[in-house]
Amino acid sequence: MRGNPNLQFAGATVDQLVADYMREHQVAGMALAIVQAPYITRACGYGVADVERQLLVGTHTLFDIGQMVQAYAAVAVLQLVEAGKLSLEHLQTAGHHELVEQASGQTFAQFVRAHQIDPLGLKQTWFAGELDGLARETLAAGQKHSQFLHQNAYINPTEPAANGPVDGNALYASAMDISHWDIALAGDVLVQSADLRKLIYQPASARLGPWEFPGRPGLMVITGRRSGFSSLLSRFTHPQDLLCVTLLANREGLDLSQLARQIAGAYDPRLGPPPQSAGMRVQQSPHSVEETVGRLEQSLSAAGISLLGRVDHSAGARSANLELEPTTELIFGNPAAGTLLMQSNRAVAVDLPLRAVVYQQADEVWVVASDPVELARRHNLQDHSELLFKMRAGVDRVLLKAVSPD
Repeated sequence: MRGNPNLQFAGATVDQLVADYMREHQVAGMALAIVQAPYITRACGYGVADVERQLLVGTHTLFDIGQMVQAYAAVAVLQLVEAGKLSLEHLQTAGHHELVEQASGQTFAQFVRAHQIDPLGLKQTWFAGELDGLARETLAAGQKHSQFLHQNAYINPTEPAANGPVDGNALYASAMDISHWDIALAGDVLVQSADLRKLIYQPASARLGPWEFPGRPGLMVITGRRSGFSSLLSRFTHPQDLLCVTLLANREGLDLSQLARQIAGAYDPRLGPPPQSAGMRVQQSPHSVEETVGRLEQSLSAAGISLLGRVDHSAGARSANLELEPTTELIFGNPAAGTLLMQSNRAVAVDLPLRAVVYQQADEVWVVASDPVELARRHNLQDHSELLFKMRAGVDRVLLKAVSPD
């Protein structure tokens, strides 16, 4: 699929996937970058970075990447181990920021800038305390840019997206810069020792950063959600894949993982969710089917959602002298929500309660669940949009909890 200009997943272009996501989740601005190593084949902005001043999201727009900064901290720790200033035993202790400062004699921001940001030539990666050094225009609401007419530095300006208070310890970066850093992480540019780099790619070394390993060989994901922002870096590191997706948004609390998998699927169908799951909520699990089912049951219970039934379809297949890889269905719902939908259209009951199926396909385990929003579209329910998106968010939360690595 490399070099294919006709990029679609389930009939939707990458731009359409992003636009639909932004509309459904009320996101003002997003940035996307795609790595097909060693190339950055797409870097683009959607919507506005600052609603009040109507600043657009561009390729140089900075977003608070939240907890994703821990990935930079993990690299910093490995760099200090490589320099002989820390031992591997330190990797099992918490507080990487403090470790870096104690071992280097510099602030965390100073060390990361000196050993990652500046050596890579990253011009759109700034710590919050450095933002005052940006060459940017101070614009009031309704005021237009003008300095770009006179100074080159203001062409395609480097501006932080605005959507909340500035966290003094935050790291701001563009999707393009994150992609550049991501490519450097793959080789010996940042960490020379191959043995040390291997630690980043092992689920058992989760203390090297809040990486998640959803189950596909080579896939590792890191996310950030705070201070009005959400971020995700999804890395398909298997030698046959070498594709990475970066998504940044100026809305907090978003699950960007499903959108990232769909975008990856547009570049290579093998990397996306199962094509037959279009129109449903989907997550890949690093656990077995049995364990995932148990975790999903616990997640539903913790969310106050009633579990109404469990069907072992593999057992049913065996009773008919047929074979079916592990496949278990859970039936769940909230009568208060479901009743409101049925009051509008009694026929919607054919799709209620909601369902989730956990199944194994080859070596991968997937969780596929009903999408209340799609369900409502099929039944022409137009008067409960707020409830339906709330139901979808609830489904997403329980699925994410079920497939989390902890």
